[in-house]
Amino acid sequence: MKSIRLTKMDLRDLNVSGADFEDGFFSCSNFDRTKLIGTKLRNARLKWASLRHADLTKADLTGACLFRADVAGAKFSDDVDRNMLKEACILKQDGQQQRTELNTTSQSLAEFSKQIPNCDGPYRCQNDLWDCLSPD
Repeated sequence: MKSIRLTKMDLRDLNVSGADFEDGFFSCSNFDRTKLIGTKLRNARLKWASLRHADLTKADLTGACLFRADVAGAKFSDDVDRNMLKEACILKQDGQQQRTELNTTSQSLAEFSKQIPNCDGPYRCQNDLWDCLSPD
């Protein structure tokens, strides 16, 4: 499924571990709780996507774009590219006392999680559809 384009799709709770989504375009899509273990996401565009509590352990994220993707509670391998994660964000849900950091047993990744910026809000795609659809 290389180069697939699925914008603003609700893909919650899927198990697509090991799939090949290289060069895919998933801006503004919902991947909450999705199992993406070992998935190939090289050069995938996940701008403004929700990856809350998704499992991306051993996923190949080389060149992936996570610009303003919500990664609250997401699970990544300890060797994930931290520069890529700096482009992501963590959304604090209404009613939460504190935000949900990355799901990790790595002390260094847990500390890094605190450096990931807060998301602007839950409706970051609603008014920016054309920005969301642009590949870059």
